[in-house]
Amino acid sequence: MLDMVLNTCYKGKRSYIQSSDVYTEATNVIKRNYGEDCWILHISFRGFIHNQVTLLTEQKDNNGTIKVKIKDKVLTLFMVESNKKVNCYKNDDDYKIKKICTIDKSIIGGSVKYCNMYHPMQLIVFLTKYIHTELITSKSKWIVSQIDIFNAVDDLNIGDIINVKIVNNLANKFTLSDIVINNTKHGSIRFMAL
Repeated sequence: MLDMVLNTCYKGKRSYIQSSDVYTEATNVIKRNYGEDCWILHISFRGFIHNQVTLLTEQKDNNGTIKVKIKDKVLTLFMVESNKKVNCYKNDDDYKIKKICTIDKSIIGGSVKYCNMYHPMQLIVFLTKYIHTELITSKSKWIVSQIDIFNAVDDLNIGDIINVKIVNNLANKFTLSDIVINNTKHGSIRFMAL
């Protein structure tokens, strides 16, 4: 087993690591260790992550779970926040992504056209958060609690259309949204309000 420590950066003025950055970096580390054909089926978070994350194959007190599709098997990994501090910051591009997103109040959803400037999961997470703050409430901080992917999202083509639609909303606190790419359901994403 090679190095399973994620190397992520804070974005903007945040002092925690964003879920889409954990997903993206975990994908990179997993592909380096298990091959290019694998992908993340499930990722769940149990709170904010402030330090770098180590992926372990045995359960300990953890910050979340990742299930990885490797050929015909599923591997479960556990995210454990390490003592390794985050020592880099990247620009927060939320305002740039917002410009390419479209919100549709009639379906409580929205869409974004894939471009290779951002990982598909960055677009999915931002679009979902944008829908929540615009159509449900901007008074809460919305965070990802879980993402389930039925079809890999890593290899989209430029121009592919990503749609997110809220399909279940419990008291404006917990939501479930469908992720649809080019009219094919690829998974779901759960958000919660703090």
